[in-house]
Amino acid sequence: HTKPAGWIDGVPLKDDLKYARYFKMLKIGMPLEVVKHAMERDDLDPSVMDGDHNLPAGVSVTPKKAGGGEGEKSKQKDTHRRTRLHWDTLRKIREGSVWAMLDADPDVEKIQIDEAEFRELFQEEKDKTDAKSPKALAAAANAKNRGGKKGGVVKVIDPKKANNGGIILARLKMTYDEMAQAVHTIDEQSMTAEQLRGVVEFIPTPEERQALGTYMTEGGPSESAERFEALCECEKFMVAMMTVKHSKRKVRALLFKLQFRTCLRDLAEEASVVERACEELANSVRLRKLLGIVLNIGNRLNTAGTRSRGKAGGFPLG
Repeated sequence: HTKPAGWIDGVPLKDDLKYARYFKMLKIGMPLEVVKHAMERDDLDPSVMDGDHNLPAGVSVTPKKAGGGEGEKSKQKDTHRRTRLHWDTLRKIREGSVWAMLDADPDVEKIQIDEAEFRELFQEEKDKTDAKSPKALAAAANAKNRGGKKGGVVKVIDPKKANNGGIILARLKMTYDEMAQAVHTIDEQSMTAEQLRGVVEFIPTPEERQALGTYMTEGGPSESAERFEALCECEKFMVAMMTVKHSKRKVRALLFKLQFRTCLRDLAEEASVVERACEELANSVRLRKLLGIVLNIGNRLNTAGTRSRGKAGGFPLG
């Protein structure tokens, strides 16, 4: 059997089990930049998400069109950061289909697009966003919300829990992506044990994960970033933690790691106190005399006299 022209071997990116977790994140409404940051934490190339999801990872196809200007357009595209549509594309167009008719329709090429409005709505130059990696974007969002402006309102979780979480999280001078990275790598230098004890109760429960996922997907992929910004601070933290595998276990492991040396030192000090106390009791002359007096009085009482027969040699202290 001969393969169609243009056929590329390999598993499509969207069906690749290696990337299944990240497409699931997109499906529940997480912003693309958050998903890319999660891929960076897992040592994967996040740029593959900018390509065609129906092609294998690392494969790109440049369509051939008349005019010879496609190379320049491709280079120009690399200088901009654009909003993407996460849709399923067709690799083969059937004859007689609406897509084949559109491809053959000369009027389609004549459609005019307001370039100024397009750039304003969907495009941003990379020289203005070079510093805006997924981590920096999250930092900017958090700085905006913590910079004196009123943040989002509670959308999903219990309002009391959200309020308490907001107070605790405001004390940490870190972005939520930085917290997620610290938890993912179990970095003991990033947070103190006291800070971890404060945030561990705000790791999302399975019910909260489901509720947040439902909320993020209600408006579709195009509204996920906007819906994320509408969340309160505690909910944003929960969404960031949803990108970390076994986040609660890792927080507890990090807390144990931070407390281990302190606990070991405290146990050693307590054991040393007990050891010194035992030595002092064993070598105490006053205690021996006191026990001798008690023993003699007991023997006198039990033997009804000073006879040596039936006298006790000692008694247990425990």
